[in-house]
Amino acid sequence: MPTSIWLTLCGIIPEHGQTPHPEARGSALSVSGCSAYNGRSRAHGHGSIQKSTFSLIGINPLVQKEHHALRETWRRQQFALFMSSGRRDAAAVQDSIYNESRVTCARKIFRSCSTHSRACMIGAVVSDAHLDKINNPDHPPAPCSTGDVPTWHHLAWECSAFRDTRGAVPQDPLQRVLGWPIGQDHQTDASVLEHLGNVRERMLDRQYRGN
Repeated sequence: MPTSIWLTLCGIIPEHGQTPHPEARGSALSVSGCSAYNGRSRAHGHGSIQKSTFSLIGINPLVQKEHHALRETWRRQQFALFMSSGRRDAAAVQDSIYNESRVTCARKIFRSCSTHSRACMIGAVVSDAHLDKINNPDHPPAPCSTGDVPTWHHLAWECSAFRDTRGAVPQDPLQRVLGWPIGQDHQTDASVLEHLGNVRERMLDRQYRGN
């Protein structure tokens, strides 16, 4: 199952009347599969998002309500597909249920966070352990040099190499694995997501630049 199913949940293609964030352009995740539901279209041969002529402005409230219900139905379907996809991150959040207000919080924080934090939110993380398995059996162990398997959970919430930005380990699996906000404490939600983004950025520097 491609990570593009998170597109409608995170709002990479925004709701009607909103302008796509510049950093969303150029990403395959930002255009795959869902443009028809949001009145957007993909530029052929490019990863950009273009405004279509479709707009909900001027449509009566009943029709807008129906369009909202359509989008929510689509999001629920995509969430269910993700949960049954067999992905590692899906398996790690199996106790989670779809919540409309939480998805709204996720879309809002997605627009203002860093590129690496956004990648965490849509499951675009390849841990050292998985990189070893698929590509590089000689990759070094976790940077804390404890001999622990460098899984995403270990790197984000146990590895001493990343403790400088780490707070308390979230009990909620969607927040712990993907950084999705709970919506009760904005500062905590933001700091958790920022930490995960920092871990991903430093992990990539280590994997590909040796830093």
